[in-house]
Amino acid sequence: MLTTNKQQGFSFSGLLILLALIAFFSTIVLRLYPVYYEYFSVSSIMNRIENEALASKSDIVKRLTATMQIDNVRRVNLDDFDIEKTKTGFTVTLDYEDRVQMMGNLDVIAKFNKKIEISPR
Repeated sequence: MLTTNKQQGFSFSGLLILLALIAFFSTIVLRLYPVYYEYFSVSSIMNRIENEALASKSDIVKRLTATMQIDNVRRVNLDDFDIEKTKTGFTVTLDYEDRVQMMGNLDVIAKFNKKIEISPR
C-alpha cells in the first residue's frame, strides 16, 4: 500500500508574509504608543486635580504646569486646556490632536478630548 506524505508547516513565502505582517503591526504599535502613553499621563493628572480644592484659574494652571513638568509631558501644552468658570467651580477641558508619521507620506492623526469639573470646597 502506498502512503503519501503531506508537507506540514509554513512555506518560505508564507513565512515572509507572516514576518511582513508582524513588522507592519509592530511599527504601528511603536509609533502610536508614545502618543497614547502621554494622553493617559495627562488624563491621570486631570483625574488627580479633579479631587483637589483649587480656588482660582491660576491655581489650576500652576498645578497643571507643575504636574505636567514632573510627569515629563511634552506633547500637550497649556494652550490645549480650556479652563472656564462655572457656578459650581471650574470646567477644565483638554482638546488636542497629535500627528504621527507612520511610513513615508502616511500620517496618523490621534484626537483626544477629556473634560473634568473642579469645585472649590
